[in-house]
Amino acid sequence: MNQNKFVERCFEIISPAIIDKSGRVLYSTIDTLQRGDFYILGLNPGGTCGPSIESDINGLNKRKENAYLDEDWPPYLTGQHRLQRGLKFLFDELGFDLRKICASNLIFVRSRDARGAGYPENADACWPVHEVILNYVQPKIIIVFGDAQKLSPFAYLMKKHKENTGNVPEIEEIQSGHGNWKCKAFT
Repeated sequence: MNQNKFVERCFEIISPAIIDKSGRVLYSTIDTLQRGDFYILGLNPGGTCGPSIESDINGLNKRKENAYLDEDWPPYLTGQHRLQRGLKFLFDELGFDLRKICASNLIFVRSRDARGAGYPENADACWPVHEVILNYVQPKIIIVFGDAQKLSPFAYLMKKHKENTGNVPEIEEIQSGHGNWKCKAFT
């Protein structure tokens, strides 16, 4: 994979409406843009300030940190947020190195909470970049956060499935082992 080509493609296809907003394109490093078994897709970066999406794209070739392993998510120390620990545990149990898994967010624009993410408009603006990422990674499994509710990457992928096939996907459910939470899947 030519990393510079990915950066160029991002600038070609990212909507001018979001390029100057605070955000992030990848949570993993750019070298994860290669064939892999998994792609992780959260909703959007948290917080209220940080570099613009344009600055983030310009820094992709230099960044060596994985957001799930190497970042402080205040008030938590490096890698100690519940989501960071949970993903590390999951991939350790599966026998995969989380550092080598491509990870992003459906929406690149940062917001304090899900309601401020600009869903689904910002998801639609970011989706062309995800199509490029998916072309590079060609994952067997996409791990997404959320539920079939309207404001989640899971719901967005269900919508994309219906647009592409004309069918609502059949959802399978299993207990997560964490309270009454369930893992849901579709093919």
